[in-house]
Amino acid sequence: MTSRTLARLRSLIAWEDTFLALVALAVVPVLNAVFGGPAGTESGGRAVGPITGVFVLVAIGGIIACLFTRGPGEPPPLGEGSGLTFQGWARFPLAAGVSIVAIDTLPSIGLPSGAGGLVFLAVVVSVFAHRWLPVIPVATRRLLVLPMGMVGAGAFDRIIGSNLPHIMGMVARSPKNDPTRAFLPLIVAAVLMVYVMLVVAPRSVADPEARWWPWIVRFGLLLAAAALGNAVVGRVISWLG
Repeated sequence: MTSRTLARLRSLIAWEDTFLALVALAVVPVLNAVFGGPAGTESGGRAVGPITGVFVLVAIGGIIACLFTRGPGEPPPLGEGSGLTFQGWARFPLAAGVSIVAIDTLPSIGLPSGAGGLVFLAVVVSVFAHRWLPVIPVATRRLLVLPMGMVGAGAFDRIIGSNLPHIMGMVARSPKNDPTRAFLPLIVAAVLMVYVMLVVAPRSVADPEARWWPWIVRFGLLLAAAALGNAVVGRVISWLG
Protein backbone atom coordinates (compact mmCIF):
# COMPACT_ATOMS: atom_id res chain seq x y z
CA MET A 1 0.00 0.00 0.00
CA THR A 2 1.53 3.31 -1.09
CA SER A 3 2.00 6.32 1.14
CA ARG A 4 -0.46 8.19 -1.06
CA THR A 5 -3.14 5.56 -0.40
CA LEU A 6 -2.45 5.67 3.34
CA ALA A 7 -2.72 9.45 3.32
CA ARG A 8 -6.02 9.14 1.46
CA LEU A 9 -7.39 6.72 4.03
CA ARG A 10 -6.24 8.92 6.93
CA SER A 11 -8.09 11.87 5.40
CA LEU A 12 -11.33 9.89 5.70
CA ILE A 13 -10.93 9.27 9.43
CA ALA A 14 -12.24 11.96 11.77
CA TRP A 15 -11.00 12.28 15.34
CA GLU A 16 -14.24 10.68 16.57
CA ASP A 17 -13.43 7.56 14.54
CA THR A 18 -10.01 7.28 16.15
CA PHE A 19 -11.51 7.80 19.61
CA LEU A 20 -14.23 5.17 19.09
CA ALA A 21 -11.68 2.74 17.70
CA LEU A 22 -9.59 3.19 20.87
CA VAL A 23 -12.69 2.60 22.99
CA ALA A 24 -13.44 -0.61 21.10
CA LEU A 25 -9.79 -1.65 21.15
CA ALA A 26 -8.96 -1.10 24.81
CA VAL A 27 -11.77 0.25 27.00
CA VAL A 28 -14.63 -2.15 26.22
CA PRO A 29 -12.57 -5.38 26.33
CA VAL A 30 -10.93 -4.33 29.61
CA LEU A 31 -14.33 -3.53 31.15
CA ASN A 32 -15.53 -6.93 29.99
CA ALA A 33 -12.61 -8.58 31.74
CA VAL A 34 -13.18 -6.60 34.94
CA PHE A 35 -16.95 -7.11 35.15
CA GLY A 36 -17.05 -10.63 33.74
CA GLY A 37 -19.25 -9.99 30.69
CA PRO A 38 -20.09 -7.37 28.08
CA ALA A 39 -19.25 -3.98 29.53
CA GLY A 40 -21.70 -2.94 32.20
CA THR A 41 -23.55 -6.26 32.27
CA GLU A 42 -23.86 -8.94 34.85
CA SER A 43 -22.34 -12.38 34.44
CA GLY A 44 -23.63 -14.00 31.30
CA GLY A 45 -24.04 -10.71 29.50
CA ARG A 46 -27.82 -10.56 29.74
CA ALA A 47 -28.75 -8.11 32.49
CA VAL A 48 -27.46 -4.60 31.94
CA GLY A 49 -25.87 -2.99 34.98
CA PRO A 50 -26.65 0.46 36.42
CA ILE A 51 -23.36 1.98 35.24
CA THR A 52 -24.32 1.30 31.64
CA GLY A 53 -27.84 2.57 32.30
CA VAL A 54 -26.56 5.90 33.63
CA PHE A 55 -24.15 6.32 30.74
CA VAL A 56 -26.90 5.59 28.20
CA LEU A 57 -29.11 8.17 29.93
CA VAL A 58 -26.32 10.74 29.48
CA ALA A 59 -25.93 9.72 25.84
CA ILE A 60 -29.67 10.11 25.22
CA GLY A 61 -29.54 13.55 26.84
CA GLY A 62 -26.75 14.50 24.42
CA ILE A 63 -28.82 13.34 21.45
CA ILE A 64 -31.84 15.37 22.57
CA ALA A 65 -29.66 18.43 23.16
CA CYS A 66 -28.24 18.08 19.64
CA LEU A 67 -31.72 17.74 18.14
CA PHE A 68 -32.82 20.97 19.79
CA THR A 69 -29.92 22.98 18.38
CA ARG A 70 -28.72 23.74 14.87
CA GLY A 71 -25.42 24.47 13.24
CA PRO A 72 -24.54 27.79 11.57
CA GLY A 73 -26.22 28.00 8.17
CA GLU A 74 -27.86 24.60 8.60
CA PRO A 75 -30.87 24.15 6.27
CA PRO A 76 -34.17 23.04 7.82
CA PRO A 77 -34.68 19.25 7.88
CA LEU A 78 -37.81 19.59 5.74
CA GLY A 79 -35.81 21.32 3.03
CA GLU A 80 -37.73 22.90 0.21
CA GLY A 81 -41.42 22.24 0.53
CA SER A 82 -42.10 18.94 2.30
CA GLY A 83 -39.02 16.99 1.18
CA LEU A 84 -36.56 15.84 3.82
CA THR A 85 -32.87 16.71 3.70
CA PHE A 86 -30.20 14.14 4.56
CA GLN A 87 -30.23 15.45 8.14
CA GLY A 88 -33.96 14.88 8.17
CA TRP A 89 -33.69 11.28 6.99
CA ALA A 90 -30.91 10.54 9.47
CA ARG A 91 -33.36 11.17 12.30
CA PHE A 92 -35.28 7.95 11.55
CA PRO A 93 -32.47 5.43 12.18
CA LEU A 94 -31.31 7.64 15.05
CA ALA A 95 -34.68 7.46 16.82
CA ALA A 96 -34.95 3.72 16.18
CA GLY A 97 -31.47 2.98 17.50
CA VAL A 98 -31.81 5.13 20.61
CA SER A 99 -35.17 3.55 21.42
CA ILE A 100 -33.71 0.04 21.18
CA VAL A 101 -30.85 1.04 23.47
CA ALA A 102 -33.25 2.65 25.94
CA ILE A 103 -35.42 -0.48 26.11
CA ASP A 104 -32.34 -2.58 26.79
CA THR A 105 -30.66 -0.38 29.40
CA LEU A 106 -32.85 2.19 31.17
CA PRO A 107 -34.81 -0.31 33.31
CA SER A 108 -31.49 -1.06 35.07
CA ILE A 109 -31.66 2.38 36.71
CA GLY A 110 -35.38 2.28 37.45
CA LEU A 111 -36.58 4.20 34.39
CA PRO A 112 -39.31 2.87 32.09
CA SER A 113 -38.02 1.42 28.83
CA GLY A 114 -40.47 3.69 27.01
CA ALA A 115 -38.35 6.69 27.99
CA GLY A 116 -36.62 6.25 24.64
CA GLY A 117 -39.84 7.52 23.09
CA LEU A 118 -38.70 10.99 24.15
CA VAL A 119 -36.27 10.85 21.26
CA PHE A 120 -39.11 10.26 18.80
CA LEU A 121 -40.92 13.24 20.30
CA ALA A 122 -37.76 15.33 20.12
CA VAL A 123 -37.29 14.37 16.46
CA VAL A 124 -40.79 15.52 15.52
CA VAL A 125 -40.77 18.73 17.56
CA SER A 126 -37.25 19.75 16.52
CA VAL A 127 -38.06 19.34 12.83
CA PHE A 128 -40.96 21.78 12.95
CA ALA A 129 -39.28 24.13 15.44
CA HIS A 130 -36.01 24.22 13.51
CA ARG A 131 -36.04 27.92 12.67
CA TRP A 132 -36.35 28.88 16.34
CA LEU A 133 -33.64 26.55 17.67
CA PRO A 134 -30.44 28.11 19.08
CA VAL A 135 -27.38 28.06 16.86
CA ILE A 136 -24.25 26.49 18.36
CA PRO A 137 -20.90 25.47 16.82
CA VAL A 138 -20.86 22.20 14.88
CA ALA A 139 -17.91 21.04 16.99
CA THR A 140 -20.10 21.29 20.10
CA ARG A 141 -22.89 19.30 18.46
CA ARG A 142 -20.41 16.58 17.51
CA LEU A 143 -19.36 16.34 21.15
CA LEU A 144 -22.99 16.03 22.22
CA VAL A 145 -23.54 12.91 20.11
CA LEU A 146 -20.16 11.29 20.90
CA PRO A 147 -21.43 9.40 23.99
CA MET A 148 -24.02 7.64 21.83
CA GLY A 149 -21.19 6.59 19.51
CA MET A 150 -19.48 5.06 22.54
CA VAL A 151 -22.70 3.19 23.30
CA GLY A 152 -22.53 1.93 19.72
CA ALA A 153 -18.98 0.67 20.27
CA GLY A 154 -20.22 -1.22 23.33
CA ALA A 155 -23.13 -2.62 21.31
CA PHE A 156 -20.59 -3.95 18.80
CA ASP A 157 -19.16 -6.03 21.60
CA ARG A 158 -22.53 -7.28 22.79
CA ILE A 159 -23.41 -8.48 19.28
CA ILE A 160 -20.10 -9.98 18.22
CA GLY A 161 -17.38 -9.09 20.73
CA SER A 162 -14.91 -11.82 21.56
CA ASN A 163 -16.48 -14.15 18.99
CA LEU A 164 -15.28 -12.10 16.01
CA PRO A 165 -11.67 -13.38 15.92
CA HIS A 166 -12.96 -16.95 16.27
CA ILE A 167 -15.54 -16.44 13.52
CA MET A 168 -13.00 -14.89 11.14
CA GLY A 169 -10.55 -17.72 11.80
CA MET A 170 -13.23 -20.35 11.29
CA VAL A 171 -14.29 -18.81 7.99
CA ALA A 172 -10.67 -18.53 6.83
CA ARG A 173 -10.02 -22.21 7.57
CA SER A 174 -13.29 -23.66 6.29
CA PRO A 175 -13.86 -24.57 2.63
CA LYS A 176 -15.86 -22.23 0.45
CA ASN A 177 -18.88 -24.53 0.47
CA ASP A 178 -18.97 -24.70 4.27
CA PRO A 179 -22.42 -23.50 5.49
CA THR A 180 -20.82 -21.57 8.37
CA ARG A 181 -19.64 -18.99 5.84
CA ALA A 182 -23.25 -17.99 5.26
CA PHE A 183 -23.52 -16.61 8.81
CA LEU A 184 -20.70 -14.09 8.50
CA PRO A 185 -22.58 -11.66 6.20
CA LEU A 186 -25.58 -11.80 8.55
CA ILE A 187 -23.41 -10.98 11.57
CA VAL A 188 -21.63 -8.15 9.77
CA ALA A 189 -25.01 -6.80 8.57
CA ALA A 190 -26.31 -6.75 12.16
CA VAL A 191 -23.25 -4.86 13.37
CA LEU A 192 -23.47 -2.49 10.40
CA MET A 193 -27.09 -1.71 11.29
CA VAL A 194 -26.02 -0.82 14.84
CA TYR A 195 -23.26 1.36 13.42
CA VAL A 196 -25.71 3.23 11.18
CA MET A 197 -28.22 3.82 13.99
CA LEU A 198 -25.82 4.78 16.80
CA VAL A 199 -22.80 6.28 15.02
CA VAL A 200 -23.62 7.40 11.47
CA ALA A 201 -27.09 8.80 12.17
CA PRO A 202 -26.18 10.93 15.24
CA ARG A 203 -23.10 12.36 13.55
CA SER A 204 -25.08 13.03 10.37
CA VAL A 205 -27.59 15.05 12.35
CA ALA A 206 -24.80 16.98 14.08
CA ASP A 207 -22.65 17.50 10.99
CA PRO A 208 -23.82 15.87 7.72
CA GLU A 209 -21.40 14.83 4.99
CA ALA A 210 -22.03 14.83 1.26
CA ARG A 211 -20.26 11.50 0.75
CA TRP A 212 -21.37 8.13 2.10
CA TRP A 213 -18.42 5.87 1.22
CA PRO A 214 -16.01 7.20 3.91
CA TRP A 215 -18.35 5.60 6.44
CA ILE A 216 -17.39 2.18 5.03
CA VAL A 217 -13.74 2.87 5.89
CA ARG A 218 -14.72 4.09 9.35
CA PHE A 219 -16.91 1.04 9.93
CA GLY A 220 -14.04 -1.23 8.96
CA LEU A 221 -11.74 0.57 11.38
CA LEU A 222 -14.14 0.15 14.30
CA LEU A 223 -14.83 -3.49 13.43
CA ALA A 224 -11.11 -4.26 13.22
CA ALA A 225 -10.45 -2.47 16.53
CA ALA A 226 -13.20 -4.47 18.27
CA ALA A 227 -11.82 -7.75 16.93
CA LEU A 228 -8.21 -6.94 17.81
CA GLY A 229 -9.08 -5.64 21.27
CA ASN A 230 -11.02 -8.76 22.20
CA ALA A 231 -8.34 -11.04 20.77
CA VAL A 232 -5.51 -9.32 22.67
CA VAL A 233 -7.38 -9.09 25.98
CA GLY A 234 -8.48 -12.71 25.62
CA ARG A 235 -4.87 -13.83 25.19
CA VAL A 236 -3.74 -11.76 28.17
CA ILE A 237 -6.45 -13.27 30.37
CA SER A 238 -5.46 -16.79 29.24
CA TRP A 239 -1.82 -16.03 29.96
CA LEU A 240 -2.59 -14.66 33.43
CA GLY A 241 -4.88 -17.56 34.16
